[in-house]
Amino acid sequence: MLPLIGFWSGLERAWARKRMLLLYWVFHTLCALLAALCAMAFVVPELSRSRLGDAMMQEFDLAWLAELFDRAGAGALPAVVVTMAAVSLIVLIGSLYLAGGAVPLLADAEAAWSQEAFWRHAGRNFWRFLRLSLYALIPFAAALALDTFFYRPAEDETLAE
Repeated sequence: MLPLIGFWSGLERAWARKRMLLLYWVFHTLCALLAALCAMAFVVPELSRSRLGDAMMQEFDLAWLAELFDRAGAGALPAVVVTMAAVSLIVLIGSLYLAGGAVPLLADAEAAWSQEAFWRHAGRNFWRFLRLSLYALIPFAAALALDTFFYRPAEDETLAE
């Protein structure tokens, strides 16, 4: 029951700081928009000249998108992958920076919201959060290695006969 109480307490504290939530929402929405615009550069020319494209966008099909990237040539996929990697890095660094400002304000229930305190904490705690996230890669890598080591694919009964 204690984790549930802590969760609701944190949710109430976060909801009391609506400007901070708005800042998080704007940051992540802009990053998603950047990623979508870069990916749409390959999709829009194809869709803009066909009724089939209009019909397919009603029920979007990822296989069609993969085929479109395949037809776009060798330069399309690396451009999208590099763009998505760059946006992912921006989101990671930005999230760490914003978390550095949010966590101290959420930890102190009596602290009133102020942008000055938020940005001061964000700058002070960024490198700590970055180190913590890099240290977290060690257990993630160990879990991935264990998963790879103990992975056994399911056997198909029909092939065994």
